[in-house]
Amino acid sequence: MSKTKGFLLAAAVAALAFTLSCSSDDGGNDTPLPGTSSDGGTGSSSSDGGGGSSSSGGGGSSSSGGGGSSSSGGTGGNVVNGANEGWIIHCGTSSSGEACEGIIFYSDGRFQFIETMGGVWTLDDAGTYTIDGSTINLLYDEGGSLQFTSYSVSDNSLTATIKGNITTLTRRTGITIGGGSSSSVGGGGNIVYGTVSHGGQDYRTVVIGSQVWMADNLNYYVPGSKCYGEDGQVYDAVAGGLVTLSSSQIQANCVAYGRLYDWATAMDIDASFNTSYWGGSDVNHKGICPTDWHIPNNDDWEALVNHVGTSWRDAGIYLKSASGWNFNNVNGNGTNDYGFSALPGGIGGFFVDGNLAYSGVGGQGLWWSASEVSNDCVERQEEDCGFAMIMMYNSEYAAVDEEEPLRLYSVRCVKNAP
Repeated sequence: MSKTKGFLLAAAVAALAFTLSCSSDDGGNDTPLPGTSSDGGTGSSSSDGGGGSSSSGGGGSSSSGGGGSSSSGGTGGNVVNGANEGWIIHCGTSSSGEACEGIIFYSDGRFQFIETMGGVWTLDDAGTYTIDGSTINLLYDEGGSLQFTSYSVSDNSLTATIKGNITTLTRRTGITIGGGSSSSVGGGGNIVYGTVSHGGQDYRTVVIGSQVWMADNLNYYVPGSKCYGEDGQVYDAVAGGLVTLSSSQIQANCVAYGRLYDWATAMDIDASFNTSYWGGSDVNHKGICPTDWHIPNNDDWEALVNHVGTSWRDAGIYLKSASGWNFNNVNGNGTNDYGFSALPGGIGGFFVDGNLAYSGVGGQGLWWSASEVSNDCVERQEEDCGFAMIMMYNSEYAAVDEEEPLRLYSVRCVKNAP
């Protein structure tokens, strides 16, 4: 939080127990946010390797509730906020009207402090968080950390001990950042997420350059889509082979990483086009995306990469989520500078001894493109006649490559240009 904002809000609300500040500037009279760098804090949300579900071989379902969990909370309950929702730390009045400060916990392991004076919500410090039992560990993008200990969620309240003070946060809906703006350009941690609803579920959206992207993997059921591990087995690096997941583990993978789709299913065209040339237009092709959204083609992916990175070689580090990339206890997280929040949903659709198999959750993410290679590819009876964006836990690359349409990959949607 800037010193000016922190000072004005503290002055407006005399009963404030602490000021949301993590400024590194010298001077000023701000009271630091409890749990700043002097407290030690915690590190990256998945570098500890403790959040891993056995389904991932170390990658970890973010719904598991262990260290590194962020989508369903720890033993204290679910802290993740829904669309246009946040936890209000305190409120008072000022000459401009209501003066409040709060925090939003996103499902991808990031948090964002927010504040309002007179009804317009603005952004403050941001970073990543992990949950270890009944402790929420916050790590600021600009350095410093904070802990909410002994937290518990009941109805619309979150109670926690923050630097020795028992504090109750209240859930509030109807929060819109910037007085009506639904999203803004990412970068520098100041990321504002909008929302779009599809199939009964809300998805975050974010503006990156001239494009509006979904900031979550699609979790939209259509026949042929699968949760990671569904109707098959998954490769587990710890076990050194294929294992069968429980139904709860399979559903947790859908919650954390979205569903997986073959190319024709994602495109909402006949399944025969997984093995034959479709030849339709890949421009603004809706597929299974919401109305006014579409499956990105190669040009859409290229525009994204060109905006966030210097080339394909380094774009992945900026697009990958700041948590959730962990394979064999190797931390592959990105910086998520633009809010794209790429999560590694793994792949499926190949067969081992005649059985459907999956691999790579927590370690690799592939997202379909609407583009095809060419009719010649099919005529030559080649398998890799589709395209997909690829990111890996052990690489900063973000590259579109030729892939087999029968494989099961993730889907992100991009909004049609006005």
